[in-house]
Amino acid sequence: MRYIFVLFLMTAYTNVAFGADDRGFFYRSSSLSTIASQPHLNDSEQLNSSIGYNWKVLPNLGFDIGYIETINHSGTAENPENYHGMFGAALIQQRLKHYATVYARGGLNWIQEKNGSNAPVSFSMIDSEQSTITPFLSIGANIPSPIQRNLELNVELSYQNLQLDEPDTIFLMGAKYRF
Repeated sequence: MRYIFVLFLMTAYTNVAFGADDRGFFYRSSSLSTIASQPHLNDSEQLNSSIGYNWKVLPNLGFDIGYIETINHSGTAENPENYHGMFGAALIQQRLKHYATVYARGGLNWIQEKNGSNAPVSFSMIDSEQSTITPFLSIGANIPSPIQRNLELNVELSYQNLQLDEPDTIFLMGAKYRF
């Protein structure tokens, strides 16, 4: 139920579209993701925001580049984590009539992770940052909104390395606005 409420809030306010076409478009995306638990970690939810450009070379082949960041991460209060970075990917997609577009994409992330620790060392917060370039693979579907022509609802399953030391399987649900 929480996912549906968050998706409603993300799609309730729409922007004005300027020239989204079939060859390429800029987009703004917001998504709620769940990172499946590892043996020593708990499930984690985060709200992501990204802006990017999608360029179609052929009707079913394209490239996707952009910037992504976490807006809110449900890590523990003792160890908050935030991510931001750039991504680039090749995208294979197939439109299923007017109902949806399914896709697979693979590429590279440059992710910078910022960890904070509220450990009582001199009564201050200890920050650490690390960055790396990691590969990712994703499959998903975009479902056009019946309300707004340039708005799409999105579901995606992604395999990537956000923790910078172990791979994560991430489920995303969100909305993408093309302009």
